[in-house]
Amino acid sequence: MASQKLVLSAQIQTRNGVPEKWREHFYLKRIDEEDLVITLEERNGILLALERGDRFVQIRKYTIMLNAMKSIDPCWGEKNIPPRPEIKWGGNDEEGQEWDACFGHLSLIGAKYSMR
Repeated sequence: MASQKLVLSAQIQTRNGVPEKWREHFYLKRIDEEDLVITLEERNGILLALERGDRFVQIRKYTIMLNAMKSIDPCWGEKNIPPRPEIKWGGNDEEGQEWDACFGHLSLIGAKYSMR
């Protein structure tokens, strides 16, 4: 018999050297409630709970009834890559360079260029 409640761990593993702020995040859309922003690990836990037939899942301080969910959508579009940080006034682009190291190669995939 499947358990009725799955408690998801709040501990998040560092993966591929991507800082927490830029890891994949998702919107958990709920019926008649505000959307929650969840991590990839929490999303995978919810999908596991659905597969097992659980009725509830605990995400941080929220107990979610699984049949009250509408969808789980990526926060940053289809590839779920956050936008590149803007250059701060004064020309310091350390954060932008860090973003380039993490996602620069992915942002070029599928890009359309025009020659004029």
